[in-house]
Amino acid sequence: MAKIRTITISTYGNGAWEATGNFVEWDTPDVVIESLPSKMGLSQVVDGKIEYIMNFVLGKGALEHIKEDPLFSEVCDFYHEDSGVKFRGTWADAIRYIYRVSTEEARSNP
Repeated sequence: MAKIRTITISTYGNGAWEATGNFVEWDTPDVVIESLPSKMGLSQVVDGKIEYIMNFVLGKGALEHIKEDPLFSEVCDFYHEDSGVKFRGTWADAIRYIYRVSTEEARSNP
């Protein structure tokens, strides 16, 4: 059985966010994840697994696209360092969480 990775989520209150694993290879070039409708943002995929993803414009369209992409089906332990929330879920679950938190932050900081 593969080890479950821990991913840290950070949100910055202005629509900026990131989800990052512990062993990001910062020298590896960023890639475009084709299932995301917005090509804005940065991501890294190594050996078929997301290492980090950040600053994609999230909306209901993006949420619909990623639920069909096997890249977003890996189960990880996610930790939102700003709130202390921890959960086990897929990358798709984490993106939905980030969307919800970012939307709530935008409403509270107009």
